[in-house]
Amino acid sequence: MPVLRNLGGIARSPAGDEMLRAGLDALGQGFAMFDDALRLVTCNQPFRALSGYPSELCRPGTMLAALLRFDDGGDDAPGAAEDVAARRLAEIGAADERTGERNGADGRRLVVRYQKLAGGSLLLTYTDVTDTRRAEAALRASEQRYALVTEAATEGFYDWDIVNDTLYVSPQLNRMFAFEPGDLRSQKWNDRVVPQDYQRYRRALRDYFVQRTDRFQCEYRIHIGSGEVRWVKDRATAVRRPDGRAVRLVGAVSDVTSEKEVQQALAASEDRYVHALEAIGEGLYDWDIEKDVTFYSPGVHRQILIPESELQTPQDWIRHIHPDDLPRFRAATREHLRGVTPRFECEARYRAGDGTWRWARQHGLAVRDAGGRAIRLIGSTGDITESKQLAEALAQAEARLQTAIEAASEGFVVWDEHDRLVMCNSVYRNFFRGVEGLVAPGVSFETIIRAGHDRGMFPNAGADFAEWFAVLLAQRRSHSGRREQHLHGDQWLLISDRALASGGVVSVYADITEHKLRERELADAVERLAGARDEAARARIQLTEAIEAISEGFVLFDAADRLILHNSRFREFYAPAAHVIREGASFRQMLSEIVRIGHLTTGGRDPSDWIEWRRRSTSASRRRSN
Repeated sequence: MPVLRNLGGIARSPAGDEMLRAGLDALGQGFAMFDDALRLVTCNQPFRALSGYPSELCRPGTMLAALLRFDDGGDDAPGAAEDVAARRLAEIGAADERTGERNGADGRRLVVRYQKLAGGSLLLTYTDVTDTRRAEAALRASEQRYALVTEAATEGFYDWDIVNDTLYVSPQLNRMFAFEPGDLRSQKWNDRVVPQDYQRYRRALRDYFVQRTDRFQCEYRIHIGSGEVRWVKDRATAVRRPDGRAVRLVGAVSDVTSEKEVQQALAASEDRYVHALEAIGEGLYDWDIEKDVTFYSPGVHRQILIPESELQTPQDWIRHIHPDDLPRFRAATREHLRGVTPRFECEARYRAGDGTWRWARQHGLAVRDAGGRAIRLIGSTGDITESKQLAEALAQAEARLQTAIEAASEGFVVWDEHDRLVMCNSVYRNFFRGVEGLVAPGVSFETIIRAGHDRGMFPNAGADFAEWFAVLLAQRRSHSGRREQHLHGDQWLLISDRALASGGVVSVYADITEHKLRERELADAVERLAGARDEAARARIQLTEAIEAISEGFVLFDAADRLILHNSRFREFYAPAAHVIREGASFRQMLSEIVRIGHLTTGGRDPSDWIEWRRRSTSASRRRSN
């Protein structure tokens, strides 16, 4: 690829061109430069890759119009290619800057920018925005799904900006409790809480804000818009600043009045719910095995996406289970009823009301008679499709991350908040020669470092591991920048430690052994140069002392007739001209000044001729001496 031939008059070299070429090709943005005649001067590798232009169109001298004609081959613009190219050239020339989008090679979406430069030249850049556009589309779809879910949910949602004390409530929440849109404010919500429940509500909220509890959840009564009192279940999650202070509270409120009433009405059936609460519950079910009748709570019908009319009996549920999962479901049920397993647990796919296959988790405990025979199975079930999808996506993301860090040339390692290894690549593991098997998830940082220390991995550590490790740990936890580590075999590492929001640490280990070797070589060279300089200085002093000891005047000129050395006796002879007797002064300059002030006579000859004659005579004598 040709490069710009002149950058502000800076001297160029082949090595400089190569570095510039490599730097331009390393840019993530494609660019091309055209002269004032719109002929291509230069372009980088990303420009060719993103644009999809053939190599012959990316050579210097190619007209911009040729590229536009090539673009028209895959464009929907009307008219012949020449007309389209001419029209686009006119549009480009009409503005100092023009930006648009087009599809590039392999269907990538590109932002195309034309910018006029000084002297009539033109800069064309291609920026790959494919991922950005996809992310924007995904965000729009996500926002639409969120709006639909919020509208369809049986719960009302709210978003409280604690800092500015503003409250957003979803339309569903307003409808649930007969509130007028815009009527609710944070303080007005507090005023609606029944006084007997207010302190319990505020205490739960305060405990969550100061992180005494992991989540906010509270059931209390409120006065709704009609004046009626209803029971609500309020669950929320806070958005916190790095210091832990809550600045936003996002939550869901559900009307649990019916559930409260059911709890009171079913007090006589306490046995059923005591056992059900031992299961991990979403929606509750109670299977009377002897009568083969199942009670499904309203929660089951809310969680499992099967119409209530299609889920009344045990056989209804069996009919909805995926054929491939049914044998496993039956086996899990049979083993628990026989007492082989302490609890019944099974995940299986089921056909939802819309015909799609979804995932459900079902678990429960058997109630047994005096002989140990199972007579009831009480438990809970719920839809876990989203959790399954999230787990799959997480596994894929972790696999991609592991592949990416494994491809890195540096050592990479992540530690959790307890300083236990989470993940690392083989580059990091191979630093610990002889104890590689110990470098595994769950092993502590101290255990791994101690094993390396015991094998002599750290030559500068000394025998006292505890003292050395304390210093190392302090450096690592300061996260103040980079630190160097010397390893056995004269290997050097540059380590960068960064704190994670979770409390863990991520570290990158770069091998700088070659860099350290170059530093030593440079230091040795500097030391040798300093020694040579000192030796030269000593020799000059000795020479100066020697010529000073001569009783006659002494002067030494170099090959260019410039004064190098002279003694004080010489300076005394020509004291009137002392102002020109200095290092670097030419023989002609000194002689001219001595003649000018009359310290030497020319024997009646012209001073200029005489000076030239003396200079030639001296030069001839020097050549004969050589």
